[in-house]
Amino acid sequence: MAAPDDGRPPFLGISVTDREGGGVLIGAVSPGSPAAKAGLQVGDVIVEFALDNVTTADSFVALVRQYKPGDRVPIVVLRNGSTATILVTLGAAP
Repeated sequence: MAAPDDGRPPFLGISVTDREGGGVLIGAVSPGSPAAKAGLQVGDVIVEFALDNVTTADSFVALVRQYKPGDRVPIVVLRNGSTATILVTLGAAP
């Protein structure tokens, strides 16, 4: 992992799309990425990132960019009808 101060933006390793009703749907998780290591899965719906509500893919990207590689943030997801909070340590963009 890159040092938090090397200037690269934070990286999760997922692709997301807007979801009707709010939140963003995870469409892909890169193997070995911070998201994969934390247990995020394709089909999860992210509804909160670091205690902020996620409404669109654009708002989600803006929230992620407020942090630095190495930051540990809670992500609240909907999975199979239940909510779960997953702690993710952000990586540095490749």
